[in-house]
Amino acid sequence: GFVYFGAVNAPENVLDGDQSTVCGSGYDAGTEQSVTVTFKGEVTVTDIYLQCKDEGTTSHADGITRGSYDVYLLSGSIFTKVGSVLARTEKDGGATLTLQEGVEATGVKIVITSWQGDCWACVADVQVGGSVIV
Repeated sequence: GFVYFGAVNAPENVLDGDQSTVCGSGYDAGTEQSVTVTFKGEVTVTDIYLQCKDEGTTSHADGITRGSYDVYLLSGSIFTKVGSVLARTEKDGGATLTLQEGVEATGVKIVITSWQGDCWACVADVQVGGSVIV
């Protein structure tokens, strides 16, 4: 599936997902800044692709890395961390977290764990690869 967050703090820009916590207007290490997307059914997740928005942000020295995300899968009411990725913005790029084996889940949660600068801290694009459990 594909979920696009035009601006993470604008719920009308979220398609097929639920926004759990407002993200944006600067990174705050003292507050969890996250987005939770719930699936329409149970999915065996094999990979998660993430990209951050390249707008008004400050980059690391490499010019394409903005920060980092922790990635959790939701099963019932339990969130399990499955890995971490860098927040990247390069054109047609991003970061993919590939799982060693498929994990059954009902949603995915992305938590911003670090960010450069005091501008927007965001998740722009999320794609989850896998198969629907029938």
